[in-house]
Amino acid sequence: MAVTEPRVSGGDFGLGDEEDLSNLKEQAVVISRAKKPQLTHQILFQDNGLKKVVKDFPKLKFQGKGHEFEDLKVLMAAYKKWLKELYPYKDDFEEVIWKAREVLQKKENTETGEESDPRHHLHMLRFQYKKNKANAGRDSETAKRVAENRAKALERKRQREAQAQLPADIDDEDAFGFGAPEMFEDVFDFGDME
Repeated sequence: MAVTEPRVSGGDFGLGDEEDLSNLKEQAVVISRAKKPQLTHQILFQDNGLKKVVKDFPKLKFQGKGHEFEDLKVLMAAYKKWLKELYPYKDDFEEVIWKAREVLQKKENTETGEESDPRHHLHMLRFQYKKNKANAGRDSETAKRVAENRAKALERKRQREAQAQLPADIDDEDAFGFGAPEMFEDVFDFGDME
């Protein structure tokens, strides 16, 4: 028995038998994949980057003591969702975390030629977070009340410091308030001390 090669016809592809398959290769559209961008400081420090983490993650609801595993799941799910929005390429979550860590350990040059320092960016994010947290929910009435309480506290501190100061009539020999050495001559021998 002779082995025959299977014949492929246009009918197999819904084209009909009369079509010549040799020119299909020329007609095929070449789909080029878009090259995924590198993970850079620019991506990490844009508004939906680490700024979003600082802004949104404090709003996460945790169950607290006794539910640490569930809380960790909530935190990891939030990180995965954020990272997928930030860098939507089919990389593994752990791989992207390692890439981000590597990027954040090194300075890099921007497109304008300036040097981008990740430590500076992270310090600025922390500063903005603390500044916003300190001013959150303060209206003019609250700010006025805070200023008044601060003034009262400073006044009480001055009064305590004034009471703690040594009286002016105590000399150097009586710095601890035990009285003059003459009072203790009968108990102690101070003969050679002068």
